[in-house]
Amino acid sequence: PAEGHRQRLRERFLAHETGALADDALLELLLCYAIPQRDVQPIAKRLIEKYGNLSSLLSLDTAALCSEEGIKQAAAVLQELHR
Repeated sequence: PAEGHRQRLRERFLAHETGALADDALLELLLCYAIPQRDVQPIAKRLIEKYGNLSSLLSLDTAALCSEEGIKQAAAVLQELHR
């Protein structure tokens, strides 16, 4: 279930487990809060593959980020945390 997966993501992050701080894992964790009712792991993996790392992705302007499949304004707002 997605809720169990999301809880494990949070727990792994808080415990600083190996891999929990990888860019795709961090992006997935962020997207869980912005997109609460969808599997965000494929979105996170695709975006990190496309942009190379979380920093590059979060450096995009809102319009560019919102143009990505699966990303809407609520998710794009997360990039403002990076600024």
